[in-house]
Amino acid sequence: MSLRITDELKEEIRSRNRLEDVVGTYVTLKRSGKSLTGLCPFHNERTPSFSVSPDKQLYYCFGCGASGDVFDFVMEYERLDFMEAAKRLAERAGIVLDTGDESSSERKRRQERETLYEVNGIAAKYFRYRLLKSRLAAAARNYLSSRGVSSESSERFLLGYAMDSWDDLYRVLQKRGISEDGMVLSGLVKKGKKSAYDVFRDRIMFPIRDASGRVLGFGGRALPGKGDDQPKYLNSQETPVFSKRRILYGIDVARDSIRRSERAVVVEGYMDVVTCHQYGFTNVVASLGTSLTRDQAQLLARYAPEVVILYDADVAGQDATLRGLELLRSEGLRVKVVTLEEGEDPDSFLRANGASKLKALLESAKNLTEYRIDSVVKNTDLRDASLKAEASRQCIAILVEVSDPIERLEYSKYAAYQLMVDEDVFLRQVDAASQRDRHAWDTLPKTRYTKQVKSAGQAGPGIDRRTEPQAPGAEQPLAEKLTKAELLLLSMVLDDPDLTALVDDRLCEESFSHESAYRIYQLVRECAGQARGEQLHSRLLARVDDEAMKQLIHRLSVDAGGVAADPKRTVVDCALHMEDARLGRKIADLESQLRESEREGDIDRSLRLRKEIMDYQRFRQETRARMSNPNAYRS
Repeated sequence: MSLRITDELKEEIRSRNRLEDVVGTYVTLKRSGKSLTGLCPFHNERTPSFSVSPDKQLYYCFGCGASGDVFDFVMEYERLDFMEAAKRLAERAGIVLDTGDESSSERKRRQERETLYEVNGIAAKYFRYRLLKSRLAAAARNYLSSRGVSSESSERFLLGYAMDSWDDLYRVLQKRGISEDGMVLSGLVKKGKKSAYDVFRDRIMFPIRDASGRVLGFGGRALPGKGDDQPKYLNSQETPVFSKRRILYGIDVARDSIRRSERAVVVEGYMDVVTCHQYGFTNVVASLGTSLTRDQAQLLARYAPEVVILYDADVAGQDATLRGLELLRSEGLRVKVVTLEEGEDPDSFLRANGASKLKALLESAKNLTEYRIDSVVKNTDLRDASLKAEASRQCIAILVEVSDPIERLEYSKYAAYQLMVDEDVFLRQVDAASQRDRHAWDTLPKTRYTKQVKSAGQAGPGIDRRTEPQAPGAEQPLAEKLTKAELLLLSMVLDDPDLTALVDDRLCEESFSHESAYRIYQLVRECAGQARGEQLHSRLLARVDDEAMKQLIHRLSVDAGGVAADPKRTVVDCALHMEDARLGRKIADLESQLRESEREGDIDRSLRLRKEIMDYQRFRQETRARMSNPNAYRS
């Protein structure tokens, strides 16, 4: 589909998606003066440092430096590019995007996807209604109750029931105006010789949703005692919006917890997810199969740097499982594995042992390297020398992939112990293999998560920066290069551009500690009398390409600007302090030159420099006199 987001369309999408409303769906915001504050969704913190300015439609985190407008927020939180974020926001606001020159085939695919979202949404709500209200769903309700599923969990995951009827859902969709072709495309209905019929019948229904909550498809569980002539679980067929390879069950309710904990726990089944969440493990999702796919690995990498696999002890296809784990690692994720006892799954384990036991297991999860070594040893008869040698070679191949030499050494010792071989001999073999094969962890592709190194902004009053230390080597944010007077002045004029008229004759490029700050001041001055508030910031950001400047504008726009009792006096005071600092820097420079000329014995230059220093000292005294004048802004 060909689509171009014009400036006009971008502004329409922005105006119909108030930042505070969009952010408020992810973050609990509280009023603080003219701004709204809350816990930052982009880093772990206990003291709120995330601020939203409804007037400016900008956000800034004083802890990690995250900043931007509504597009930036959705892009960062949902891990989307600009076009994806724009489409998401347009859909939220009910804006139909003009696809312009889309071909007939592109239009057909778009319409099919829209139909599927509609059909699945209707079906999910109807299945839910049947579970709650129909007397014929009593067996389904009793089954969920026997499995310990609470009403809150049932609601959170939108659990439902497909009636034991040939056309119950078909008739509902027909009444809602859905075409038969649309029903069949969704996989919920099939065409028979005489009439269409429902695919899911007499089953507990698990809606499978994407990260934004749209229903993509369903998993249906047969009720106990219905015979062995039907599969226990039945999933939706592949459609233009549903692919088992690309989605994780529960990602819509787990993503916030995954982001906060920086860890995702992956299980195998629907009930495993529901039970884990009910017991407080809210960062759990299901892979919809025993082997993770690259698409699922990339989805997980959007939200966390670490994944813990918690599959059933008797999961089929250990080779397929290992391939899935390697895919996770190839996406730059840290991978750990928890093994349950034979016959246990996360659902049954929790109900039998409680949350504390599972928490202990997760905390003792094995690193992928350790798990792979254990798998080799477990499947080898170490009494046979030739089999032991082959197992050693397999373990060495695993170990050479570990790039950190200390980590490789520790795992090599672990492997030697498990294989029951001489440690020194084994370590020499590992070292020799490592010299030959440099296929190391740090050569693997890194995710967006691991690549990003954010510069932390200077903390405002009361902000605890200890929760988000600046990464070594990260570039110092522009705000930390400026004085308090400069920051306050820029904040004030961003709130009211007309204030620039009071101080323009006192400020020049040398008044600012950094040229980018002066550039921002110039841009604001040019907008005086023309725009303010949201419109002003939209214009400014459109004219700024430098990310450091954008971040500073974001920060200052949600900072304390505009709250001063006397804005005119405040902005003049800031300008006078900046002038005082400029003169101080000039005097220091002249004094340095004077010392140099005296060392060289240049009497004429020394006399000239002394006179200049005296002049600048007099100017500085006059400036400081103005700083004590309460009516300075009137002069």
